[in-house]
Amino acid sequence: MSLLKKIEMKRKKQRRVEKRKKAAVATAVAAVGALVGGTAGILFAPKSGKETREELKDKSKTAKEKLDEGVKNTKEKVSESKTKIKEYLEKRKKIEEVKEDAEEVETVETVQETEENIEE
Repeated sequence: MSLLKKIEMKRKKQRRVEKRKKAAVATAVAAVGALVGGTAGILFAPKSGKETREELKDKSKTAKEKLDEGVKNTKEKVSESKTKIKEYLEKRKKIEEVKEDAEEVETVETVQETEENIEE
C-alpha cells in the first residue's frame, strides 16, 4: 500500500471519528433539551400544585423502574459475557496444552528417529 493511500485512509478515519463525536454531542444536547422541555411543560401546566406533584411522582417512579430494569438487563449481559469469555479462555488454555503435548511428542519421535539412524 502506498504512502498516499495510507495517509488518505487515516484522514478518512479521523473524519469518521469526528462525525461520531458530533453525533454523540447532538444526541446529548437533544436529550437534555427534551428533559428541560418536559420539566418546563409539567411545571407550567395549568394544573394545581398537588396534581403536578403527583404527576412528577408518578413519572419519576416510572423512570426509576425503567432505569432499574435497564441496570438489571445490563448486569445480566455482563455476567453472560464474563461466562463466555471464561469459557473461551479455558478452551484456549486447553488448546495450548494440547499443542505443547503435541510438540513434546514430535520431539520425542524426532529423538527416537535420530537414535535409530545413529544405530544403523
